[in-house]
Amino acid sequence: MELRPAGDQALVVDLGGAISPETNRRVHNLALAIEKSGPAGVIDLVSAYNSLLVYYDPLVSTLQD
Repeated sequence: MELRPAGDQALVVDLGGAISPETNRRVHNLALAIEKSGPAGVIDLVSAYNSLLVYYDPLVSTLQD
């Protein structure tokens, strides 16, 4: 898993270079876990095949939080 900033209000969580059904399941499981835990500042989640884009409010949370 690799975390990369995507501008000043988003973070990309890359779950692997290989495109496979298992990687895609991991992406959706991660999105579900984030939705259920409801971390402060998370605005939106956008799933791709092998990554998850997490939008957050920089006034509430930062990449270091």
